[in-house]
Amino acid sequence: MVAITASDLVKAAAVDSQSTVVVLGASGGVGGMVLQLLREKGCKVVACASTASFDFVRKVGGEAPQFEPRARV
Repeated sequence: MVAITASDLVKAAAVDSQSTVVVLGASGGVGGMVLQLLREKGCKVVACASTASFDFVRKVGGEAPQFEPRARV
């Protein structure tokens, strides 16, 4: 089901190799599969995931930006 859902999402997005896509939850089941399918199509993928998952995200081709934590007010 994960692969079917991811495949349907990528098809619905109608992206090409010139596209840049942001994937939220990129280290999860569907998000991770979407990331891989988009990279297979040649897309640049900005992957949002927890810092603990950055290695996985980068390993499968996503760019995992690191943000500075905000000060609590």
